[in-house]
Amino acid sequence: MKKKVCFSFVVDADPIFYIQALNLIATLLKSKTAKPEEIVVHVVEGVDKDFVEFVEKLTLEVHEVKPIDYKLPRYCNKLRQLENESLKTAELVVLLDTDIAFTDDVRDFIESSVHLIRGKVVDLPNPPLEILEKLRQEFSIKKKPNLTNTSHSNELTFDTNWNGGFYIIPSKYLDVLYTSWTKIACDLIKYQTLLGRYFIHTDQISFCLSLMQTELPYELISVEYNFPIHLDLNAYDEDSFSSPKVLHYHKKLDCHGFIEFLSIPKIDQSIKKANEFISFFRKKNFDNKIFWEYRYQRFEDIGSGIGSRGENLETRKKRLYPFFYFYGNKQILDVGCGDLELSCMAECENYTGVDISGEAIKIARKKRTDWNFIAGDFNRLNFEGQRYDLVYCGAVLIHQPTYEQYLNFVSKLVELTEDVLIVEGYDSSPLYTSDITFYYEPITETLKRTHKVASIKQIGSYRDISIILAKMKNKEVVDLDLFIETVYYLYTCPNRKVLREIIQLSFDSFGWFTETKSRFYEYPYIVEHVENMQGDKKRVLEIGAGVNPLPLYFSKKGCDVITIDNYETQVDPNKIKSEWGFLDYSFFDKTIKSLTLVKRIVSPYKISLQTFASIRIKQT
Repeated sequence: MKKKVCFSFVVDADPIFYIQALNLIATLLKSKTAKPEEIVVHVVEGVDKDFVEFVEKLTLEVHEVKPIDYKLPRYCNKLRQLENESLKTAELVVLLDTDIAFTDDVRDFIESSVHLIRGKVVDLPNPPLEILEKLRQEFSIKKKPNLTNTSHSNELTFDTNWNGGFYIIPSKYLDVLYTSWTKIACDLIKYQTLLGRYFIHTDQISFCLSLMQTELPYELISVEYNFPIHLDLNAYDEDSFSSPKVLHYHKKLDCHGFIEFLSIPKIDQSIKKANEFISFFRKKNFDNKIFWEYRYQRFEDIGSGIGSRGENLETRKKRLYPFFYFYGNKQILDVGCGDLELSCMAECENYTGVDISGEAIKIARKKRTDWNFIAGDFNRLNFEGQRYDLVYCGAVLIHQPTYEQYLNFVSKLVELTEDVLIVEGYDSSPLYTSDITFYYEPITETLKRTHKVASIKQIGSYRDISIILAKMKNKEVVDLDLFIETVYYLYTCPNRKVLREIIQLSFDSFGWFTETKSRFYEYPYIVEHVENMQGDKKRVLEIGAGVNPLPLYFSKKGCDVITIDNYETQVDPNKIKSEWGFLDYSFFDKTIKSLTLVKRIVSPYKISLQTFASIRIKQT
């Protein structure tokens, strides 16, 4: 069945055009000007395949176009579209720029153009009248031009010199128009010197001349149907126009991708309506990659938003940096690393940052050239069995547009975590909401349902976002609060590099580290003195060892280690609760000898007091 109207536009390979395209689609659909099956999205070579996939999910037609001539500016968007035969299946073709937004249903207005090509005169004289006249003569166009004022100045121009944002063309004129338009556009290359800085307007200028050359019927439309909002404020006289129905905003978008207001009431009312259409559309059709590519490319100083700057950023650093240090000698995965403003000063070596935005990763790589980064959709990335001791995920979960994506994201985070997962998210219904944030259930409830998580603790918050720590079962600790306190205490200690290894060894072996704060200073001191002793092979005897990580640490460093205790009770190595009791360290390290000296010998190593006294200890 023949379509009544076909709405067509071209998307170039740049994040701003992706966000503009979605804004255009949103306002076309929400204003009820167009139906999905009437929209044709043309993409040039190099457009992100994920953008194409997203548009196709909206059930819109996608068609790839190529330049008419490689020497022509890439701005010849309108001309490229006319090669698509599917446009001719409609009675009317509406050619649009991506930076157009509809604020009202203008369907009836469009359908009234059955026999006339319609468009709005240029905003300003681009190019000046004398250049247009020179070109008319050069192309031997005999038809004398009608002159009119540009829409936002008192300067004259040809009345066929239209702004390219919004053309309405009956399909019966497409073939004739395309032939003339293409030839003139290609021939304009010879006049690049004459055109100078106006050469970028080749598409518009060649359309102007072809409309005169073909003498096809046309009609100017009023400014309300292609209203520019990028001009200086003194270009607007509220008494000279009615409320805009179609906005042409160029690059006047804020950091959220919404159209910027002008502080002119009549115009702002229309902008508000367009933004409401965009917001409503996003709530059901949000794409993280499109949004964040735009944000990081155009607003690098803002980053991911309110959580990545100022007081909130400092709060997050205080909570997270001790963990980044504690796991700094192990494998760390940062999911949603963004522009690295949060983690760039963290002390860690084996760091991998992941973000859906390639633009964010470009910024991140400049800040830490020694770290590894991956640009891609986390849910789609293949980590090939890789596991990470610490996995951190900033406020990414709150931007998952569906419950299924949210659950898959959490599941994958847990799957990749070897020891600790720190994740930011909503643990209750949020106080602050937007069209790009989504709440499904408390994050702690989601984590509790995963079989791998042993214990969960909130370690901080900012605004209405909770910072949650989840410890995995395969590295379960006896006391999660003690583990967290130890990590934070370590971060403030001197000699913390050695201490970090000792504490990690203690948690890995016993499931805890001592509550006795003096050990944070004693252990590094002892290690330093042993390491400073002479000899290739050191022998260490610890008398009254009890339960502590130093014997394991020294053995790991190549020392011969013997421990001696006089406790009657032997500690079960699978259920160690405190520092007290006799522990057979050979359970953890077969090279260590553990001896006990009591009336009733409980150790497999039986020696007398006389034998013990005769042990020669070369180094201690």
